[in-house]
Amino acid sequence: RAEPYILESDNPLHRNLKMSDVSRATTAAPTYFSPKVMSIGNNEYSFIDGGIAFPNPSLRAYSWAQSRFDYEEMVVCSIGTGEASHTFESHEGDWGFLGWLPTLPNCYTTASVKGAHNTMESLSNHNSNLHYFRFDPTLHKELNALDNACPINMQKLEEVADAYMDEDCYEESLRTMTNLFDVD
Repeated sequence: RAEPYILESDNPLHRNLKMSDVSRATTAAPTYFSPKVMSIGNNEYSFIDGGIAFPNPSLRAYSWAQSRFDYEEMVVCSIGTGEASHTFESHEGDWGFLGWLPTLPNCYTTASVKGAHNTMESLSNHNSNLHYFRFDPTLHKELNALDNACPINMQKLEEVADAYMDEDCYEESLRTMTNLFDVD
């Protein structure tokens, strides 16, 4: 079956799993890595990148924590991998299957990421005990290729991240978030 399987530290079946195997399982991005096969209990599972089901897992994490813990306050920090600054190019003509095919993965991922973010933001705006922070710099088209790990691209990505975190609104968000953890 192809469905999300959540690995949870409080599940007795998951306690003996190696962190290296769990990390490999949740980052097995299709086309880059083969699925990670792991035995859990009497079953064998093939795991792929968690971002396929939850590209922005903040809503899933919040829901999971809500169902298990009775916290008065909760802080959710969502760190993205960079938001594409470009959209697909629209054109007249036959869009059919082949016309849509190159754009569909990005459309689905963007919709899921934005949907989770907007929902978390709305929940936070209506619940003073939920503090939600999202950090996700905008990436220009030339930096958005998942398979470009050349030194020049990596340097440019570091520069984008540094500039992003130097912006006043994000510095203030970091300060606000860390102040929430100050305990008297």
